[in-house]
Amino acid sequence: MDPSSPVFPATILEQTAFRLGCSPTDKKLAFHLDEEDELKHLRECFCIPKVKDLLFCRPWSSMLNAEEMTCNILRW
Repeated sequence: MDPSSPVFPATILEQTAFRLGCSPTDKKLAFHLDEEDELKHLRECFCIPKVKDLLFCRPWSSMLNAEEMTCNILRW
């Protein structure tokens, strides 16, 4: 990509999807972009949790004092 000619990211996604013969929302495009990602090796340097691993605090627990507040791990 030439930095002197600004191109919107959406345009790049649409063009790449067209070349692959799929929709911009297709998993085929996502897998292609993952394979072409020059920084993919850096993913190992970060902990990226799945939704099922996140803590969920009940909204009503904010009305309780700190000792009574509880969080539950979401399991989908």
